[in-house]
Amino acid sequence: VGMMGSLTLITLAIISNTRNKTDTTGTMLAQMVIEQMNSFPTTSPVTTINITDCTTNSHATATTWTPNMLSGALGTGAGANLVTTATDPNYKRIDFTQAYAAVPNNYKMLYYTCGDITYDVRWNVQSFTKSTRIVTVSARQSGSTDKNVLIFAPPVTLRTVQGP
Repeated sequence: VGMMGSLTLITLAIISNTRNKTDTTGTMLAQMVIEQMNSFPTTSPVTTINITDCTTNSHATATTWTPNMLSGALGTGAGANLVTTATDPNYKRIDFTQAYAAVPNNYKMLYYTCGDITYDVRWNVQSFTKSTRIVTVSARQSGSTDKNVLIFAPPVTLRTVQGP
């Protein structure tokens, strides 16, 4: 009985450690996208940035992604859909029920980490004022779903307001 209890605790510790690692990596990827966008003022003529992922055993060639910084109207924005139901706990977060293929190009990337893990990263850019934008970025391990949170962490969402 004692050994079974210890085995359960060890298993839960491993699952929790995996979830924390996934959550931390997703947070760092979302932060990287936001910081790259922040490196250009909103009044800059630059509309895209370059982010390069890693070369790994399963990903022979690194991909250079060109995230788009063009914004759309306040509320809907440009890029990945946002959850718009105010009673939904994911309100104003990236809507991962939207199929990856349906997200406009340059507002998504399947980023390969150097640890050979793929992350689905999506963002939405909204015009707040003429020279200010709201950027929402979410990242989750590719292939994970919210129903499987015992193994994978739910999507990480970061939001910021950017100005000149």
